[in-house]
Amino acid sequence: MPVVTCIETESGRTVATRVVRASRLGERFFGLLRRRQLDSDEGLLLVPGGSVHTLGMHFPIDVIFLDAQMRIRKIARGVRPWRMSFSTGDTHCVLELASGRATTVSLHVGMRLVELAKECA
Repeated sequence: MPVVTCIETESGRTVATRVVRASRLGERFFGLLRRRQLDSDEGLLLVPGGSVHTLGMHFPIDVIFLDAQMRIRKIARGVRPWRMSFSTGDTHCVLELASGRATTVSLHVGMRLVELAKECA
């Protein structure tokens, strides 16, 4: 899965500069399972997205549930391995980030994110 995008807030604050977009079933299902860690500037965007599992993972993550307009509907912070995080009814895609990143960049419910098809500055 190639790095294809970066994510920013509407105000221009960088959320992650190296985001992989996973849109195929296998890509979404296996997600970060093969990884030993996730750097603070990395993310995985699951499209379409829904509930997320961390079964078999080696590290905790922040899970950001987004609607079709990339507006944050729910944030699950520090989801540890072997857990489930359930989506909201209007979840369109899910952004998985390093644990603590949602707090570091001050993400909150209602905030809109922007997916860019180029490198963030």
